[in-house]
Amino acid sequence: MLIESGVPIVSVTVPLLERMTALQRIYNECAIKRNLPLYLWNAGWGFFKQVKCDLEDKVSFLNIKLSSLQLGDQSIISALNCLSNCNIEGIFILENLSSLTGNITSKESFSHKIISQIINIYYDLVSSGQSKYLIILSTDNVELPQSLSSLIPALSLKLPNPEEVAELIKVLLAKFLGELSCNCDVAAIVNAASGLTAVEIRLGLTLAVNSCKQLNINSVASHLLDYKINRFRALNLNFVTQPNLPDFGGLDLLKKYIENVKYDFLTSARINKRRVESTKFMQVQQQILSGEKIMPSYLTHSQQ
Repeated sequence: MLIESGVPIVSVTVPLLERMTALQRIYNECAIKRNLPLYLWNAGWGFFKQVKCDLEDKVSFLNIKLSSLQLGDQSIISALNCLSNCNIEGIFILENLSSLTGNITSKESFSHKIISQIINIYYDLVSSGQSKYLIILSTDNVELPQSLSSLIPALSLKLPNPEEVAELIKVLLAKFLGELSCNCDVAAIVNAASGLTAVEIRLGLTLAVNSCKQLNINSVASHLLDYKINRFRALNLNFVTQPNLPDFGGLDLLKKYIENVKYDFLTSARINKRRVESTKFMQVQQQILSGEKIMPSYLTHSQQ
């Protein structure tokens, strides 16, 4: 949507496991729709490759023979110079550029040069009118420098919603269990899978099914939850168990009070209250008819 709005550079952050999914979506939703080629550069290659997907969404990387995209060397500076000088229209992806600009403390001038080049490319693309776009793809969870984040909009991969998780799990269980999966209630597995990406759900569910000694929904859900806990720990996120402090700080008295209040509003409690009031009224009537003196309750208690 940002590319369709004419934004020349976009930053996209995805988990490493979702890298291929991100490339598939960029190819199908951006390159194909705008009829533009898709090119990718990363430090591992040191040069651009063309990205394509087949009908089954399998990603392939093709070598480029275009002389205008041949780099002088394998550095990011060379890639940025090529992107700035070539007249080829397309969508260009620079992978994990943020780590090259943000973590080079010993080569501060080098980092500043990269930032300056990206700023120059941004305004060159705005004024050129070409169908030429740059996507900064990050899979290492490193944010853009502040000087760039104020200029370049950032996107991140959305997690699947509960309906999408349930549909994905049904499809995967059908592969593992066949017809037995048709009558399964997958609610427990959906809860265990919440917070994971689609690729993590596929991987975690596969490991869970293969780890089960007795294949049933509760066992699969338990193993999948263990997988999720380990995944979150790898991201320095820990599950905190609920403390067992039922009577801490007078909590037992508060619970008892709440139960009494709830009881007061029950129909049976109201009926009993009316019976007690009716009994007291009958007793007062009998005392009046018999000529007995009726004393207030507080005087009766004081005399005792």
